[in-house]
Amino acid sequence: MVPGVTLDPEVEKWEVNGVVVSELLLKYREESIKKGEKQVLDIYQEELSLNGIFLFDDLNCVYPDCSLVYGFDRDTWQAVMNECKELYPAQSLSKKTKKIINKFAEAGAENFDKCDKIVEKLNNKDQIRESLRNIRKRLELLIREGLLALLQDVPEDDRPTVYADNVDWREIIVASNTVDPKRILDYMYFTPSKGARSPSQAFTKEFRQAHEAMDSNLKWKLSTGTVVEDVLFDYGLNCNYEDVAHSFIIDMTCKELMEKFTEKGIEEIGERSKHPLPDIPEKLMECVNGYVGLTTIECLETRVRKRLYAFGTDF
Repeated sequence: MVPGVTLDPEVEKWEVNGVVVSELLLKYREESIKKGEKQVLDIYQEELSLNGIFLFDDLNCVYPDCSLVYGFDRDTWQAVMNECKELYPAQSLSKKTKKIINKFAEAGAENFDKCDKIVEKLNNKDQIRESLRNIRKRLELLIREGLLALLQDVPEDDRPTVYADNVDWREIIVASNTVDPKRILDYMYFTPSKGARSPSQAFTKEFRQAHEAMDSNLKWKLSTGTVVEDVLFDYGLNCNYEDVAHSFIIDMTCKELMEKFTEKGIEEIGERSKHPLPDIPEKLMECVNGYVGLTTIECLETRVRKRLYAFGTDF
């Protein structure tokens, strides 16, 4: 049980640009607590907030900043960052630390086994040490998951060992001659269903309860006799990842799900409650087209930070 926090009305609140920062952050924490009780925390900012930790990062940082996560507009977030910089000026990294980080990056592209040895050269009190360790573990996990999935069709005797500790994943992939290394990245970042997290026991229990609570007389029964909600339930129970089917939503682009219906049934589903897409506003199309041809992270980051559309208003 995570304890709640109530601000003392007599204590001065942290206010920036007319926004009470402390209240907004605590509101975010309350929402995270509710999600945590349901075991559906999505991002690390939610996990940190449970312990009263909030991440303040600059608008120009390498990764997308946390302004939208916590519900701040850009101007207010910049003002908050300016106050933080005045109160807690950042210290420059030592030449030794910078050198170690560069070596870590080089080793990560060749042999993860070397990464651990490089990290050990940092001082035990150096927070960067633990950060680099976590990066190493996360990368190894992603590569392992991607490789395992891609090797499903390879005969078991021909598969490389992927559960051994301190392995050089690049050597394994190349030596096996079974998988193109680039396909691993494609798999990890462009196959959302397989890359999604596995449903927890609480999630599955809630899914069962939602199905049991349904009135059988109100379920959608196709002319073929198939009950759509029951098909979605059976499909969802066998999914080893969270899917829209768990919300009883039909994804007609999902081949595995559509195979559970007859051609006539699929046609009937497609004809039910059609919602034609509205025309895309010219300004929104201009914004989307602005990403065409961008091939580097730097270009994408620069483009994302350009405010060319009022996303807070109706399209």
